[in-house]
Amino acid sequence: MLGGSGVAAHKVLLLVSISASWGIGQFSGNAWSALIGAAAWAAIAAALYLLGRSRLTHVEGMSRTEDTAKKIPRALAGKEDT
Repeated sequence: MLGGSGVAAHKVLLLVSISASWGIGQFSGNAWSALIGAAAWAAIAAALYLLGRSRLTHVEGMSRTEDTAKKIPRALAGKEDT
């Protein structure tokens, strides 16, 4: 269900972007309107990237998972600690 809603939201954004580009094209020409729309989406993508990256720096790993991950190279060599 969540995947389907994501696909539907993507289609809505695509159609809204095309409509906005068409509307802006009435005033500035179609080529410029597509460039303006692409620049707007690039700015949104950059802002979301920076926000996500800043939030990821505050995430702490789980200590048990970190300990297990450190043991993987020894386990592959046949020297597993129990």
